[in-house]
Amino acid sequence: MAQSKTSLLTPIYIKPRPDTAWPDDPVFYLLTGKGLFLCRNHEFFQSSVPAPRPPAELAAQETFLAVRYPKVPRRLMEQVVGYFDRVAELHGSEAAALLAWDRQARRMEVIVPDQTATVSRGGWGSVYAIGVEYRIPDALPPGLVVIGDVHSHVESAAYASYVDKHDETHRAGLHVVVGRIHREPPELHVEAVIDGARFTVDQDLVIDDYRGRRFDFPDEWLDRIKVETYGRKHYDDEYGSRGTSGAAKTTYSYGSGNNGAQKVNPYGSYHVEPADPYGDFRTAPAGADAPCRDAGKKGAQPAAAEETRDKELLDEMALDQLDRQTAGPRDHGGDGREGPSGPWKLKPETTLKLGYEPLTDA
Repeated sequence: MAQSKTSLLTPIYIKPRPDTAWPDDPVFYLLTGKGLFLCRNHEFFQSSVPAPRPPAELAAQETFLAVRYPKVPRRLMEQVVGYFDRVAELHGSEAAALLAWDRQARRMEVIVPDQTATVSRGGWGSVYAIGVEYRIPDALPPGLVVIGDVHSHVESAAYASYVDKHDETHRAGLHVVVGRIHREPPELHVEAVIDGARFTVDQDLVIDDYRGRRFDFPDEWLDRIKVETYGRKHYDDEYGSRGTSGAAKTTYSYGSGNNGAQKVNPYGSYHVEPADPYGDFRTAPAGADAPCRDAGKKGAQPAAAEETRDKELLDEMALDQLDRQTAGPRDHGGDGREGPSGPWKLKPETTLKLGYEPLTDA
């Protein structure tokens, strides 16, 4: 980039070393490791203060990204989607894969790393995907470089969640999210992270013509995923022993040899999508603050709130039972609160007890 002295009314100098000579100009800008400074050589003083604004003589520069990534081949992308579909069918969990570029062969490859997915189970047997964790392999073949990743959001929408953005801040490259896995084609969302900045990328620029999922992916891909299940407190006996967070925890290791095992229904008869499909839910050490599923997202709840939610559910059931016992189909009056059958009032002979105790008459 050419440097022009005549076009600048106020010259700009850089300070590459601590002992850089001080310029003689009456007024000048100095670009340093701590930012841009406005400096003066006045008759009565020398000064250097942080510049309140860039020099007006400079032209503006906008943030941009011109993509030159190689496209993910259609067959590879269709195999990855098929892998995500099979994992969702078997476990109801998310899964991840890495995109690698072979500089010698000039072709794209998919690497499925060892990974641990986390799910939670509802009271009606439904399974909710929480997140997936993995490590990029330390040793890669010569000439192979990781340029991006793909992970699934199972039934939730394809978007960059709070945890996605946090985890990818210092991971330059492509980040592809596959959502609504039950649809064909599923939802795809692509972003690129460069120097901490995020850019939304048109999928057609980096993914070849997707046509339909394929299930001819390598069998060992299924061997790479381990699923941890966090159950609510009153499912401890069914799903495992109590952990330090107060939640039940059972670890399963699934692989290609488990294809004949009984499959779980990840969507259930009573399915509510989590607020953040790619959350971060870890077991806290004893005495630590309760972890939170994707703190900062709407609807995030600490793990320690499970018991409170259980009690609230029983309270709602108690109110429903009280309504049926103490009010007619449209019994108006009282304090005006609404019950399932309409406004209701308490009868004098009835005592209301909420929580884990049953309702009793006074």
